[in-house]
Amino acid sequence: MAETPDPFAHHPDLRDKIEDPAVATFYRNFSVATLFADKPDHHWVLEVRHGDETREALRRAALA
Repeated sequence: MAETPDPFAHHPDLRDKIEDPAVATFYRNFSVATLFADKPDHHWVLEVRHGDETREALRRAALA
Protein backbone atom coordinates (compact mmCIF):
# COMPACT_ATOMS: atom_id res chain seq x y z
CA MET A 1 0.00 0.00 0.00
CA ALA A 2 1.43 3.39 -0.97
CA GLU A 3 1.85 5.94 1.80
CA THR A 4 -0.03 9.20 1.48
CA PRO A 5 1.39 12.51 2.73
CA ASP A 6 -2.00 13.45 4.17
CA PRO A 7 -2.48 11.74 7.56
CA PHE A 8 -6.24 12.36 7.36
CA ALA A 9 -6.77 10.91 3.87
CA HIS A 10 -8.89 8.04 5.20
CA HIS A 11 -10.58 9.95 8.04
CA PRO A 12 -10.96 13.60 6.95
CA ASP A 13 -13.52 14.32 9.70
CA LEU A 14 -10.78 13.96 12.31
CA ARG A 15 -8.72 16.83 10.85
CA ASP A 16 -10.46 19.51 12.97
CA LYS A 17 -10.69 17.34 16.09
CA ILE A 18 -7.03 16.44 16.59
CA GLU A 19 -4.84 19.18 18.04
CA ASP A 20 -1.11 19.62 17.68
CA PRO A 21 0.39 18.12 20.87
CA ALA A 22 3.19 20.69 20.92
CA VAL A 23 0.60 23.44 21.33
CA ALA A 24 -2.19 21.70 23.23
CA THR A 25 -0.23 19.82 25.90
CA PHE A 26 0.22 21.53 29.27
CA TYR A 27 3.28 19.47 30.19
CA ARG A 28 5.37 20.51 27.17
CA ASN A 29 5.33 24.12 28.36
CA PHE A 30 5.41 23.30 32.06
CA SER A 31 7.89 25.16 34.24
CA VAL A 32 8.31 25.22 37.98
CA ALA A 33 8.47 29.02 37.96
CA THR A 34 5.00 29.33 36.41
CA LEU A 35 3.63 26.68 38.75
CA PHE A 36 4.72 28.64 41.83
CA ALA A 37 4.11 32.14 40.41
CA ASP A 38 0.83 32.52 42.32
CA LYS A 39 2.06 30.75 45.50
CA PRO A 40 4.35 33.22 47.32
CA ASP A 41 4.54 31.03 50.43
CA HIS A 42 6.17 28.26 48.33
CA HIS A 43 8.86 30.37 46.63
CA TRP A 44 11.51 28.63 48.74
CA VAL A 45 11.10 25.66 46.38
CA LEU A 46 12.47 27.76 43.52
CA GLU A 47 15.66 28.37 45.51
CA VAL A 48 16.39 24.72 46.39
CA ARG A 49 15.37 22.97 43.18
CA HIS A 50 17.91 21.77 40.63
CA GLY A 51 18.31 23.82 37.47
CA ASP A 52 17.81 22.33 34.03
CA GLU A 53 21.54 21.78 33.48
CA THR A 54 22.01 20.03 36.84
CA ARG A 55 18.91 17.89 36.32
CA GLU A 56 20.09 16.88 32.85
CA ALA A 57 23.56 15.98 34.20
CA LEU A 58 22.00 13.84 36.95
CA ARG A 59 19.75 12.11 34.42
CA ARG A 60 22.68 11.34 32.11
CA ALA A 61 24.75 10.02 35.02
CA ALA A 62 21.91 7.76 36.16
CA LEU A 63 21.43 6.35 32.65
CA ALA A 64 25.16 5.81 32.03
